[in-house]
Amino acid sequence: DKPLVDKRKNTGHSGSQTPPPPLQRQAPPSRQAPQQAAPVDDIDDDIPF
Repeated sequence: DKPLVDKRKNTGHSGSQTPPPPLQRQAPPSRQAPQQAAPVDDIDDDIPF
């Protein structure tokens, strides 16, 4: 975890752009998990309202 944080800190002003990548990586797996676990979650995620 320390090495990952170092890379993020290295970006400096890019820090804002660094968070999105890690979040996106976790988004795909998280989306698939709820879909298979609970279909209701999938609908909630699908509905932007």
